[in-house]
Amino acid sequence: MSILYLKLPPKAAYDTPFFNDGAVCSFALASDTGDLKNEGRTSLSSLAELLRKARHAVVILAASDVTQLQIKTPPLSMARLKLALPGLVEDQLLADTADCIVMAGALSAGLHTVFVVQRSWLKSIAHTLTALGARHIVALPAQSTVPDEEGVTTAVLTEHAQGTELAIRLLSRGSIGLWLAPQQADPLSPDQPQNNTDALTTLRAIVPHDPIVLYAVPTLLYDVQRAADAQIRIVEDNWQRRIGSIKNAIQKNNAPNMMSHLGLRQANLWRWPLALAAALLIVNMAALNIEWWRAAHQVRTLQAGMEKIYRTIYPKDPIILDPLAQMQQKIATARRATGQSTPDDFTTLSASFSQAWFGLAPTTSAGNLPSISALEYHDRSLLIRLKNGTASDALTASLKTALTARHLSLSQTTDGIWEIKHTP
Repeated sequence: MSILYLKLPPKAAYDTPFFNDGAVCSFALASDTGDLKNEGRTSLSSLAELLRKARHAVVILAASDVTQLQIKTPPLSMARLKLALPGLVEDQLLADTADCIVMAGALSAGLHTVFVVQRSWLKSIAHTLTALGARHIVALPAQSTVPDEEGVTTAVLTEHAQGTELAIRLLSRGSIGLWLAPQQADPLSPDQPQNNTDALTTLRAIVPHDPIVLYAVPTLLYDVQRAADAQIRIVEDNWQRRIGSIKNAIQKNNAPNMMSHLGLRQANLWRWPLALAAALLIVNMAALNIEWWRAAHQVRTLQAGMEKIYRTIYPKDPIILDPLAQMQQKIATARRATGQSTPDDFTTLSASFSQAWFGLAPTTSAGNLPSISALEYHDRSLLIRLKNGTASDALTASLKTALTARHLSLSQTTDGIWEIKHTP
């Protein structure tokens, strides 16, 4: 898997949001181990395929768009500190904290580093990258890419189409970001060359006497090297160094993910559980369908086998609706033709009933049984009508038990008639 790093221009670089086909940003594609695969400058829309394939999209927010503060905080847990931060920094901001995302970084010497960014700007970045196919977005302030060197002020000078961006890490551990637009920009030629020595002048105005290490991209090296004084050391900047600084900042908790406050991470966390639930549902449905198919196949096999046997024995029967029932009928007919009785014949049913009926005599009160007024045979069933209407529940239950032992079943119709059948 790979990680796509994006260095976005600041919000002030454009009168309208820069997310359009002509907007240009720097990018680098690197492996998980940090090996650089590709880099360059192109429009965001041209990076759609890389955004879809990358495991993470790491957005480096312009230093001028992120305010960094250092404040002394009371001893609070991280959850409570998160709730208290807007109130702790509102006196130091011109904007309303309700319109901003406020996040705490590392704690050093009793001071918390706090980062503030405009919520609407961060949302527009997130929505644009998500629409282009980004799966997991991490947003870090450009201050996290500025090296922290002991005893010197470090700065990073980055070139964009409409100007240059200057990120400065001061000796006091604070940092600031500045956007340096061309002094006389021609609106018809946004890519016109500009005097990059203005960045050194601005840098010396902010840090008049301290030694400075300035990291500049190769396109700016010539200009700044000519204008630099003896106390400014110029170092070539590249994506390999930026990626290393980002990883180091993340390890030390100096660069919080600003996107985490937008709820995108929580939304992404639901993707795997939902995908797993869908997969389990599909597997269960597939298992049920397979089991149903196997059972249906067994039914068809048994049905075909019974029909084959029936046709072999009775080849002249043109229609086979229920081979088992038809076979039982044929066997019963053959037995009757040879003088044999079948279990559902009138003689067999009446004889079995008589044995069960008179066997109940000793168990009834005074040894008396109800009188039988009629005995009929219909549809291989023996129908018995009692003279006094219906029998007691106790007698009926006892008779059912006696008949069950003889493979007979007893049911009672609504008219109180007993119906006795043979049970295989």
